[in-house]
Amino acid sequence: MKDGILLVNKPIGPTSRDIVNVLAKAFPNDKFGHAGSLDPFASGLLIVGVNEGLKCIQFFENLHKTYFASLMLGAATNSGDKEGEVIKEEKIPNLNKEQINETLKSFLGESLQTPPMFSAIKIDGVPLYKLARRGKEIERKPRKIFIDDINLISFDKEHLIFSLTCSKGTYVRTLGEEIAKKLNTIGHLDGLLRQKIGKFSSEKAKIAEDIKESDVIPLEEAMYFLKVIEVGGIDEKKIINGAKIHLESKEDVVLIKLKSSGKIKAIYERGIDRLYYSKRGLL
Repeated sequence: MKDGILLVNKPIGPTSRDIVNVLAKAFPNDKFGHAGSLDPFASGLLIVGVNEGLKCIQFFENLHKTYFASLMLGAATNSGDKEGEVIKEEKIPNLNKEQINETLKSFLGESLQTPPMFSAIKIDGVPLYKLARRGKEIERKPRKIFIDDINLISFDKEHLIFSLTCSKGTYVRTLGEEIAKKLNTIGHLDGLLRQKIGKFSSEKAKIAEDIKESDVIPLEEAMYFLKVIEVGGIDEKKIINGAKIHLESKEDVVLIKLKSSGKIKAIYERGIDRLYYSKRGLL
């Protein structure tokens, strides 16, 4: 396969790693890794890096994402989703769409969110979810998140379905619990679909079993959100050796293309003034 990314449609059930394993088995001579996990109960778009695309995974994780979420009111679980055990039940107050919309809109913009215990964040090398399963509670520091857009899709007494566009690091399960709390009840997610990551949509994704070599999106096209700078002459040797160079750019991170081959060769990051340093070398 070429270097780049694949748009894979993850079904409900398997883990994100399971999807990568399906691809690795189908294409044993290539390397794969995913950007931004989806929980087993969730479905939708999963970006998978292929070969040199693996080195670029972190940049796709920074893109804002769009979800459709289903929130069941009146019952809380220990994980914040339907995979967990119900730990509490409460009465659901009489709600109307205007009240719900007002509550949803209150989450727009920047805020602090404390990551859930059932998450892959590691403390001393141990994922929090493993500690949570042992009944342990660890103090977590709140993180900045940003909600670009949030809208009510439908509501029928117990179920509230909404769409959401948000920043990296946003736990929709936690947001669901916060929404329920503002509605004077409790709740958990019983459905989650990731529709978009940046400009990439689940509508153009395929299930892992149907992926073909022609489905790989080349790195330059895939990393549309980074400026491409073409270099030649003596600077090409510097790029190949991973040396620092001066560039006429104000971007924090850029893709470097070699004039001689027309290939994307590296990812460079801006330091002081116009001096750029190699962040990732690509074959």
